[in-house]
Amino acid sequence: MSDSLKRKLGIWTATFAVFASMIGSGIFGNTGEVQAKVGDPLMVMFLWFFYGLVAIAGALTYSELAARMPEAGGEYVYLKKTFGPMWGFLSGWVSLIAGFSAPAAIAAFLSAGYLSSLLQSLAPESGFTVFFVSWKFTVTLFSWELAISAKQIYAIFLILIFSVFHGVGVKKGGWIQNALTVMKLGIVLLFLVAGLVAAFTADGPVHDPFRSDGIQWGGVGVGLLWVLFAYSGWNGASYLAGEIENPERNVPRAMMWGTLLTAILYVLINLMYYLAAPASEFSGQLTVASIISTRLFGTGIAVFFNVCFCLILLSTLSAQVMIGPRVYYAMARDGLFFKFASKVHPKFETPLYSILVQGALSIAYILTGSYYDVMTYMGFSLSIFPFLTVIGLWKLRKNAPNAPYKVPFFPITPLFFLAVTLLIMIASAVDEWLNALIALGAIGVGAIIYFLWQTVHQKQEDS
Repeated sequence: MSDSLKRKLGIWTATFAVFASMIGSGIFGNTGEVQAKVGDPLMVMFLWFFYGLVAIAGALTYSELAARMPEAGGEYVYLKKTFGPMWGFLSGWVSLIAGFSAPAAIAAFLSAGYLSSLLQSLAPESGFTVFFVSWKFTVTLFSWELAISAKQIYAIFLILIFSVFHGVGVKKGGWIQNALTVMKLGIVLLFLVAGLVAAFTADGPVHDPFRSDGIQWGGVGVGLLWVLFAYSGWNGASYLAGEIENPERNVPRAMMWGTLLTAILYVLINLMYYLAAPASEFSGQLTVASIISTRLFGTGIAVFFNVCFCLILLSTLSAQVMIGPRVYYAMARDGLFFKFASKVHPKFETPLYSILVQGALSIAYILTGSYYDVMTYMGFSLSIFPFLTVIGLWKLRKNAPNAPYKVPFFPITPLFFLAVTLLIMIASAVDEWLNALIALGAIGVGAIIYFLWQTVHQKQEDS
């Protein structure tokens, strides 16, 4: 087997990977949580617009990093080369346990949830619906009981099938991702346009979107953190840089256009939510899109959109399966992960074993039902490494002033990203200090694993 990836992905696949990794459960559910924390619709709208600017600033900054280091692995590669292998390893460690495996499990299980709602709407009494919604069995392993449901089996099947899709060929996986993303974009635009038309043709807007009882300032920081989760993925193309044609040119374009398109859609979709219903109707709810579609279009068309939301999650899942394994491949290639994960399949030309590693961990999260716990506890850590990565740009510029692409308006653009990211981390740590400590503890465990790994590796070399 080879250990070198081939450059077979074009600009469209890279752009679609960015768009697909962002548009998912976040925009269809997180607005309810943000509304509950912030209280004021105008402030909620501003947060979605504001973090769009932050994500664009991050994408522009990462574009210079990707142009300087056009290799697969994203933050792992950048941190390894700027601050040393330990920091690269820690970013890869967080990517493995939380950055990609858990979101993939969440997307697969949410797809099962939407399918369950769809079956209950269409044929609530059918045997298949009853089986899919209610069936469970229990497995006992060493006095530990594990309950497995039909929905979990369906979610596991999705993980397996997309692992196969992306494992059997770079171009084939790219075609599948492109097809799913085009479908996703069409669904999102249909939902947005139909929703705005429905809102404005019922004798004016259905509801005054700007009515408010005041801003809950104490919840603004945490509300922004929920918005951040929905924007996660703006740096997706950087992880694929080792397989993108002409990466110095295409990676910056992919991150910029993918992030800009997503930000515009996010703001417009949120405007549609507030035009359609009073904020109290979906405040604190995780099924905002379903609530809004039922209110605007009625139960029948809402069923159609539930099918669409299920399909959208497939594109999100596909993007996670496509992007994440490139991090573990890069780590293994540098001797910081199991060697087999650095192998590129000679026929498929993909990091097949890294794909299987991530798939196995996602399946473990589904079986144990721990995916939301992982994201809750590790959310704080997902902001730390982009923060450090952007700081590293100053060191790179000092050592090598010239680059194929340079971030515009330097240093304002990266400083803006750093300032907002720092404020979000502080607000998150104050509001959810226990989760922040757990996240830091997980990073500490990663540091211990790194030193143990290095010690064992060094002994093997000396013997």
